[in-house]
Amino acid sequence: MSPSKIVIVDYGAGNLNSVKKAFDHLGANALLATQPEVIAQADKIVLPGVGHFSALAALDNSGLREAVLQAARAGKPFLGICLGMQWLFQGSDEAPEFAGAGIFAGRCRQFPSTVKSPHVGWNSLTVREGSRLLHNIAPDSFVYFTQ
Repeated sequence: MSPSKIVIVDYGAGNLNSVKKAFDHLGANALLATQPEVIAQADKIVLPGVGHFSALAALDNSGLREAVLQAARAGKPFLGICLGMQWLFQGSDEAPEFAGAGIFAGRCRQFPSTVKSPHVGWNSLTVREGSRLLHNIAPDSFVYFTQ
């Protein structure tokens, strides 16, 4: 039996190289695709994305939207990462003029201010004197947080 062909949808936005490197590290047969016909032949689909919901409009402009939806309707395994997961809903308040896939009911909305939300991004550190964890780390060093 041949290994499954995993297709990472390249619509011009997203963390494509990170996703591809992760599959390569795992020894998985994954390739980047910009053509609907390649997506149609995939066994599994990955839709990554980073940024504003409006970036997903590129799926409509390239013919990729229908190819991904047909694969999902056919029951092919689908992994949406970040925007790719948000796309599965009807839309997002971030860009109400763009439609999501509508696989799940509802819209993506910003967390209310009363909800503690995760922080992802670059910030500088405040290093307390005597910190064993941050020993030899320069004060105000920039680091990437995912908390």
